Amino acid sequence: MIKKKIIWRARRGLLENDIILKRFFSRYQKVLSEGEWLALEKLLDKTDNELLDIILDIEKLNENDLSPETLSLLSKLRSC
Repeated sequence: MIKKKIIWRARRGLLENDIILKRFFSRYQKVLSEGEWLALEKLLDKTDNELLDIILDIEKLNENDLSPETLSLLSKLRSC
């Protein structure tokens, strides 16, 4: 159930985020680890603009947020 909730929360107001996240889920939804799902849930707490800047590597996450799962997730998001 938590995965469905995260997918629902991924619907954003910013078109760019919606496009990236739609492509992301179509490619990676079935292969994400539990840690990556948790990292995604945490990223979705960001505002639309913050999230886009993080995906585009304009804004950096602080050291406490850079777990291996988050780095893997960001790599996948950036490939979309």
